[in-house]
Amino acid sequence: MAKNPNRYTTAVTVFGGVELRRALKAAADDTNDLKQMNKAIAEMVAEEARWRVPFRSGDLRRSIKAWGAASKARVTAGNKNVPYAMVNHWGWPQRNIEGTFFITEALDAKRKEILDFYEIEVEQILRERGLL
Repeated sequence: MAKNPNRYTTAVTVFGGVELRRALKAAADDTNDLKQMNKAIAEMVAEEARWRVPFRSGDLRRSIKAWGAASKARVTAGNKNVPYAMVNHWGWPQRNIEGTFFITEALDAKRKEILDFYEIEVEQILRERGLL
C-alpha cells in the first residue's frame, strides 16, 4: 500500500491568479513581487522537504531547489548527479521500490502556512498598488 494515498493531489490552485497578474501588470508592469512571493512559498516547501528526504550521502537533500515565477512556485529535486530523485520520491512499483513522497508530504505539512502567507502577501501587494 502506498505511503500517501493523496500523492497526486499536490497542487494548490489559486483562483483569480491570472486576473491578479493582469491587474498587477497593468498597475506597475512589474511582477517581481509575485516572483519573490512564489519563491518564498517554494522555499517553505523545499526547507520542509529537506527535513523529510531520506539521507545517505546528502546529495539528494542538497539537490532540492525552490523556484519562483510570477505564475507559480515550484520545488524540484535531482540533477544529473542525482538521477534517482524521482524514483526516491514517487517509487518504482515494477522494482518494488516504495516512494517516500518527501516533497508531497512537505507541501501537505506546509499547506496552511502557505495559504496564510499567500493571503497576506497578495493583500499587501494589492494595497501597495492601490488596487484594494
